[in-house]
Amino acid sequence: MKAAKFRLRRVHGSVRFVVGALAGAFLLIAVLRLIYAPGEETLNRYVQARLAVREATVSAAVPGAGAPAGLPGIGSTLTNEAGLGVTFVAAERREQIVQQRGEPATPVNGAFLILTIKYHNSTASQINVTGAHVKLILEDGSTAGVDSHSISALLAPAPEPGVTHVPPLLISEPVAAGRDNTLRLAFDVAKDAKSLRITIEGVTFGVPN
Repeated sequence: MKAAKFRLRRVHGSVRFVVGALAGAFLLIAVLRLIYAPGEETLNRYVQARLAVREATVSAAVPGAGAPAGLPGIGSTLTNEAGLGVTFVAAERREQIVQQRGEPATPVNGAFLILTIKYHNSTASQINVTGAHVKLILEDGSTAGVDSHSISALLAPAPEPGVTHVPPLLISEPVAAGRDNTLRLAFDVAKDAKSLRITIEGVTFGVPN
């Protein structure tokens, strides 16, 4: 009989201990939330910051940003009927191209338009890409081919810190089966040239203004 009473008291004591521990835990959580919970102003700043990051990410992911309406642009990849993928990697305008030797190359019309293009051959055979299959379409509908003067300057440009040299597309360059080949195209255009389009191996991109 005494043993039974002793066990009963132990059970009641254990229940009180568990209940007390849970109550203490909930009280601690409530106090911590009061201490560390952000105020309305902090929450607003957080939400606005997250929205800004989201908008910047979406803008950066939109192909053709800054290009003529309705056309894919930088960051876009198009594949022609032969199975050659063409990716518009980058575009820049320069008033001169500094070379390793001699005077800097300067444009006749106002600016060099330099495009970086990556070709991807998804077929089982080699594909040759050529400058003859590249046309820059100007705002008035006229076309211009690759500029030989700027292409020559891009063969041996002066080194730039942090910039990897990308060779220019000459007369013809091979793209092996299943491989990539990244090349540069260059044109001599007016400084204020806009609404430009570039056709490369049968696919067309919009060039940022």
